[in-house]
Amino acid sequence: MPCRSTSHPNTYSPAFTLAPIHFPTMERRMSLRIMSRRWMAACAVATLGVAGLVTPAPASADTLDMVEYPIEYVDPMIGTGEAGNSPAVAEVNNFPGVSAPFGMMQLSPDTPGAYAGYRYSHDRIRGFSLTHMAAGCWAYGDVPILPVVGDSGDEPWDYTASFSHDNESAEAGRYKVQLDGDNGITQVELAATTRAGALTFDFEGDHHGSVLIKAGDSLADVQNSQVEIVGNNTVTGSVTAGSFCDNNNQHTLYFTMEFDQDFTSFGTWNDGAKEELRTEVDGNRTGASLDFNSDEDNSRVKMKVGMSYVSRENAQANLDAEIPQWDFEKVVEDNKAEWNEVLSRVKVSADSDPDDLRMFYTQLYQAQLHPNTFNDVNGEYIGFDREIHTVQEGHTQYSNFAGWDTYRSLAALQTILNPEVASDQAQTLVNNAEQGGWLPKWPVANDYTGQMTGDPIPALISSIHAFGGTDFDVDTALTYMIKGANEAGSAANGYEQRPGIESYLNLKYGPQTEPFRGDHQIVGASTTLEYSITDFAIGQFAARLGDDNTAANFVQRSQYWQNVFNPATQRAAARTEDGAFVIPSDGGFGQVGFDEGTDLQYTWLVPHNVEALTQILGGPGAMGELLDDFTSEHNSGSNSDHLWIGNQPGLGVPWLYNYIGQAYRTSELIDAVIDSSFQPHPDGKPGNDDLGAMAAWYVWASSGMYPVTPGEDHVAINAPRFDRMVFDLGNREVEILAPGAQDGNRYVAGVSYNGQEWENTWLPGDLWHEGGVVEFSLTSAPTDWGSTLEAAPPSFTEGCNDLIIGSIESDVSIEPGKLGEIPVTIQQLGETGGTVTVDIIDSDGEVLGSEVLEVDEFGRATAEITVSVPQDTAQGYYELTLSADGGTAEIPMMLRSVSSDSLYGAYNTVGSASESNPSPGNFDGSGNSYSSEALAEQGLSPDSEGSVHDLEFRWPNVPDGLPNTVTTDGQTVSLDEPASALAVLGAATNGTQTGDLVMHLDDGTEKPVSLELGDWIFPTGEGSTEAIPDNTTIAQMDRRNGDKDQVFVFATEPFKAPEGALITSVTFPSNGDLHVFTFATSEVEDPESEPVEITEIPDVTFTDESGTDKDVFTVHDVTGVEFLSDGEPIDPGTYPAEGTVTITAQPAEGYVFAPGITTEWGHTFSSESDSSESDPGSGGGDEAGDGSVHKPGAENAPGDSTDPDSDASNNTDESDLPFTGLGLTILGFSLVFLLAGVGLRLASGFRRRSTAGNDI
Repeated sequence: MPCRSTSHPNTYSPAFTLAPIHFPTMERRMSLRIMSRRWMAACAVATLGVAGLVTPAPASADTLDMVEYPIEYVDPMIGTGEAGNSPAVAEVNNFPGVSAPFGMMQLSPDTPGAYAGYRYSHDRIRGFSLTHMAAGCWAYGDVPILPVVGDSGDEPWDYTASFSHDNESAEAGRYKVQLDGDNGITQVELAATTRAGALTFDFEGDHHGSVLIKAGDSLADVQNSQVEIVGNNTVTGSVTAGSFCDNNNQHTLYFTMEFDQDFTSFGTWNDGAKEELRTEVDGNRTGASLDFNSDEDNSRVKMKVGMSYVSRENAQANLDAEIPQWDFEKVVEDNKAEWNEVLSRVKVSADSDPDDLRMFYTQLYQAQLHPNTFNDVNGEYIGFDREIHTVQEGHTQYSNFAGWDTYRSLAALQTILNPEVASDQAQTLVNNAEQGGWLPKWPVANDYTGQMTGDPIPALISSIHAFGGTDFDVDTALTYMIKGANEAGSAANGYEQRPGIESYLNLKYGPQTEPFRGDHQIVGASTTLEYSITDFAIGQFAARLGDDNTAANFVQRSQYWQNVFNPATQRAAARTEDGAFVIPSDGGFGQVGFDEGTDLQYTWLVPHNVEALTQILGGPGAMGELLDDFTSEHNSGSNSDHLWIGNQPGLGVPWLYNYIGQAYRTSELIDAVIDSSFQPHPDGKPGNDDLGAMAAWYVWASSGMYPVTPGEDHVAINAPRFDRMVFDLGNREVEILAPGAQDGNRYVAGVSYNGQEWENTWLPGDLWHEGGVVEFSLTSAPTDWGSTLEAAPPSFTEGCNDLIIGSIESDVSIEPGKLGEIPVTIQQLGETGGTVTVDIIDSDGEVLGSEVLEVDEFGRATAEITVSVPQDTAQGYYELTLSADGGTAEIPMMLRSVSSDSLYGAYNTVGSASESNPSPGNFDGSGNSYSSEALAEQGLSPDSEGSVHDLEFRWPNVPDGLPNTVTTDGQTVSLDEPASALAVLGAATNGTQTGDLVMHLDDGTEKPVSLELGDWIFPTGEGSTEAIPDNTTIAQMDRRNGDKDQVFVFATEPFKAPEGALITSVTFPSNGDLHVFTFATSEVEDPESEPVEITEIPDVTFTDESGTDKDVFTVHDVTGVEFLSDGEPIDPGTYPAEGTVTITAQPAEGYVFAPGITTEWGHTFSSESDSSESDPGSGGGDEAGDGSVHKPGAENAPGDSTDPDSDASNNTDESDLPFTGLGLTILGFSLVFLLAGVGLRLASGFRRRSTAGNDI
C-alpha cells in the first residue's frame, strides 16, 4: 500500500492529493511520478515576518557587467592541500598541473607519499606524471618524468628534487616550478592537449642536464613496465598498473616521448639494477636516464609526450595530431582558449568579491576535469572485454567515473553545461556494460572496480537523461539497469554490480552479511539507502521511456529504505539477516552498518521521499530541531552525530530545511558551510574532491539551487552568491538575478520565475530544458518566504509502508522469577490515527503479551510491555517476535534469561561471530572480532570445556552473534561456585592493558590483584606471537573477522585466595580495552570430605582348633578401612580357615592411616587337634562375644556405614534427587531439558534457543 495523503479524523493530515504538478511541458515527463505536495500550514513551524528589509531589484539588475575571461580566476592550487577542519579525511587531492577539459593527459607534479599525486605541504617532487585522478586511493601517476642537473645517483628511480612554493605557479593551461637539485636548478613548465603534453626544462648549473623516465613508478600498483630507446631523441614504452583501492583492476598505458635535441648518452634500469646502454628493458620497475649537452647556449630542452591505452603506435599518432610542432606557447594558448570557452558557459557579475570569483571558477574548472577522454584520435579505445573498439564518429569514449560520489550532483551539472558530453558519458557506461556484462560502479580506465557501495551508475545515467543528455542508447541502458538490479553474477575480474542482491530482494533490505561488506566493514544499512535511491532513479528513467511496468516495480522498490529505519531511535539502522536491528556502535571509519558515516549522518539520505522521513522524525518541528543540532558542526568526520559536508552522503542536507517550512535556514547553513569549508586556498575544501563531486556542490550552492533528487530534474532553492548569473545553454539561457547578494543580503524574501511570483522552494526541470529567468528578492534577515509546507520540493511517496516497528534494544535481559519490560515503538506512514496492537509472540507462535497503542498526530506510539519470566526458567536465550497489527510489521527480539550478577549477565560485547555473518562482532570497538569457526578449530566452541594451570573453564555457551564477552567497566560478577583460585581468559585491544581486579572472599574481605592481558593481535608488539609475561596462550588462530591474520586468546596466571578463604565474586577494572570471555577456576572439595585419620584398627582374631571345623578368623568392621585377604578384597565378618591366612588393611577414599598403626595380620592354622588356648595376640576364642559365626556380607553390604561423615552416606537413591525424571543435566551455563522427547516448554511460553540458533 502507498503512503496515503487523505485526511483522517484526529490524524496527521497532509492537505494535498497525489496528482502530479504540471508545468507547461512537464506532463510528458511526470506521467508516473506520484508526488506528495506537503502538509498544511497548520503543521508548519512558526513563520518569520520581517518588514522593510526587502531589497528591490534595480532596473539595471539584468545588465550588470559579466566576467568575460573566467580563466583568469582559475587557481588550480585550490584543493591541493588538506581539509584543515576535517578530522576524518585530510587530503583534498586536486592536482595543480595541466589538462584539457576531460583530458586524457593530465600532466602534473607528484610529491612523495601523496596517493593522488600532489600535496601542498610537501617540499619535494618525485616527477611529473601523465595521469591523475582526484580520488581517495593510490591511483594513476603513470610514468613520472623528472629533470635533473648532474648525476642522479646510484638509484635514480628513487631520486627526488626539492622545491618551494615561492618558485611555483599554476593556472589553467600552464604550470611552472623551479626544482632545486644537488648540482643546480631546473626551471620546468608544463602544458597539455587532450591526449598529449608539452614540457620545457631549463637547466642551470655547471653540470649536464638529465631527464629521468620512471616508467615503473606509477602511484598505482605496477605489474609491468617497459622502456625502449628509439634512435637518439625518442623513448617509447608502457606501464601496466592498477589495484585501485585494493580492487582487482588494471590498465595498460602506452607512451611516446620526443625531445627537440639528441641525448648525448643514456642508461636504463630494471628492478633495482642499472642497465648501461641497454636500449630495451622489461620488468616491474623500469626506467631510463637521458643525458643532454645543456650548456649556457643550449640550456633549454623541450619534450613532448603522447599517450594511449591502445598501443604505442596510437600514442605516437595522438602526439603527432595534437602537438605536431615544438611551439610550447601555442599549446598553452590553445588550452586556455578551450577552457575559457567551457567556463564562459556560466558567467557571473564582474564586480563580485574576488575570492568568490576565484572559488567559483576554480570549482567550475575542477568539475570538468573528470571523467577522462579514453579513445584515441582515430576513435580506437580498449574495452572492458580487452578488445579494441572504435567509438562512433563525432563522439567520445570516457573513463574514470566516481559513481558513488558524482551521481548526486556532478552528473546534473555537466549535463546542463554540455549535454553532448554527458550523453557520451552515458553511452560510455552502456558500452562498458555491453563489453563486460554489467554496468560499472566506479570504473577506472577500462576495468571494473567495486569501489564504494550501492549501485550508483544507473542513478547517474538517469540524472543525465533527466537534465537533457538524451543522445545515447537508452533502451540498452535500461536493460542493463534492470539486469544489475535483479540478477546475481560477476564480471571476469570478480566485480559484482549489486552484491547480495538475492537476499536484498528477499528481505527488502541489505542485512549485515558478508556480501554487503564495504571498504571498512559490513554496511547493509547504507547500501539499502543507496539501492533505494538508485531504484527510484531507474523507475523515473523507465517512466520517461514509457515502460510503465518497470517504472511501477522500481517505484515500489525505492521505498525499501524504510526497512532500515528504526522508529524507536528515529534513525537509520543496520539489521541482521533475521531482522533484528543492530544497536549502533563504532566500526572504525564509520559506524557498523554504514559506509564512512554514522546512522544519523545517513538518516537524511532519503532524497526522493523526505515527506515520509519527516514523519518518522516526528514532524517538521522535531525534524527542524534535529537538523539544527546536526548541522551545528559542518565537517565533523565519519564517527560523529553532526554534518560531515566533506563526505558525499551529507551534500544534500542543507536543502532539507526547504521541506519543513524553514527555507531561511537553508541559506544560512549554506553560507556557514562555505565560510568554514570552501575557501580559495590549498586547504580550502572540506574533503576528497572525488573527481569533481565537491567542486560541483560549490557551483550549485553558489548558483542558488541544488539537484536534490537523483534521477529527477527539479532543483531546490537557496540564496545565490552572485548578483547575476547567466547559464549559456546553447539555444537557450538560464538567468539568475539576485541583486544585493554580494552586499550581505543573504535571505530570500521572494522569487519570481519567468516574471510570475513563485512561492515554491524549488524550481522545475523546465528551467533547464526551455530556459528562463529566476529573480530573487533578498534581505539581510530571515523572512517567512518558504515557510508553508505546500512550498516544499516534491516527495515521491508511492510504494511506502503503512507501518514500521522498532525497539531501542535488540535483546533484553530479565532475571528468572522477575518482571521485565520490552520497549517497542511503532510508526505509521501516510495516513495516521487510531490504535495499533502490538503482540509479543514466542517461537511456537503463542502470544505471550499484547498491548494496544494509541498513536500521536504523526503516527507514532511507544510503550514498554511487561513480561514475566517464571522462577524455573533456565538461563539461556529465547527468541521472541514483536508484531504490530497482526504481522503488518515485525522484528525479532532476543530474551536473555540470566542473573544480573552472573558473568553471562555482564556480557556486553559480541567478541566472536561466524565468518558467514561477521557483522555483529565488535571485539575491538572497530567492527572486528574473533572468527567463531577459527575458535572452534582450537577447541573453543560454545559450552566446550578446557583447563589451564590445573584450573577448569567452560567457553561461553552463547548463540552466535550475541554478547559473549565482558568489556570491563567496573562490573561485579559472582562465580558459579566459590573457588580457591581463578584465572581470567580473554585478551586486550590497543596493546597490552592492565587494571585492578578485586576478588571478593567468603569471609567478607577483598583482595585486589593486577589484571594484565596482552593484545589480541600482537601480544608484545608489531609482528609478535609470544604472550606477555604472566599470560599463557590458550589459542592462536590464523584469522579473524577483520583485516589481520593472527589472533590470540590468553589466560592469566592463577589469582589465589588466602589460605582458608574462597573467592565468591570479582569486580572488573574500568578499562574498555580489557575483554574477558570466561574464568578458569579450581574445584573446591567439600569440607566434610577432608581425609579422616584412622589411629587404631582392631586386630584380626584367629581361632585355631587344630584343623577342626572350628578354625576361623574374624575381620572387624572399621569405618574407613578396606581389608584384603591374600590380596583379594574381603568384607568384615568371620570366615572358616585353614593353612596360612594373611589379612591387610588399606584406607578407603577420604581416609588416611596414622603413622605406626598395625595394618597386617597373619596366622598359620595347625592340622592336628590342640586343646590349648590360642595366644591372645594371634586370635582364639569367640571375639564377638555372642558365639555366632558371621557369613560374608551378612550385616554390612560393601560401602555401607553407620558413620554420618562417611562418603557412603552420599549414595542417595537417584529418585531422591531434584529434577529426576526431567532428564536434567547441568553443564555450566547450559541447562538441557528433555521431557518425553520434546523441548521443555517453559511456563512463560518461551522456548530456549540453542547455540546453533534452533529451539531445543
